[in-house]
Amino acid sequence: MITDSVRPPVMAVCALIAVALGTGFVSLPSTVAGNNIRPVIRDCDTSNRPVGCDMAGPMVGALRFMQNKQGDLVFTVAVWRGDPNTTYNIILFTGATYDDSFYDATGIIGTLITNGHGVGRTDRITVPAITLQDPRFGPLAHTDHINLFAGVTVLTATGIDYTVPAPSSTVS
Repeated sequence: MITDSVRPPVMAVCALIAVALGTGFVSLPSTVAGNNIRPVIRDCDTSNRPVGCDMAGPMVGALRFMQNKQGDLVFTVAVWRGDPNTTYNIILFTGATYDDSFYDATGIIGTLITNGHGVGRTDRITVPAITLQDPRFGPLAHTDHINLFAGVTVLTATGIDYTVPAPSSTVS
């Protein structure tokens, strides 16, 4: 019998296994470059604010992403150690780190809502190729990051590798 005190760690292990096996939380369309999974970390919040946001911290979830034949970026995000009963706004930033990040390039691309145990997941989030073709992204290959914001808490996943498609073309 799984008790309330054991349920969050058991759910976290199940979520990690599902993501690691590539089953994900929702099915993604067939990929061009394959599926990629990156850790979601607790980057900064009120408990480590003096240190600041440094893209280092404990793993609290996973991000799965791919780029389809049309050049769209498709994401799913799962969090199993987030803040309870919290809505996180998800934003794609140009650059792999804060040092080389220009700014929030997309605005809010989705939200993730956690339950009373700090567990939540998104449905499929799609950033259309036409959005990626905006001059703020620049051409060719990219390594960017997402942030999940809720108040002063920032969760981060970096290493999102993709290629900005040329207008009116598809990814080969």
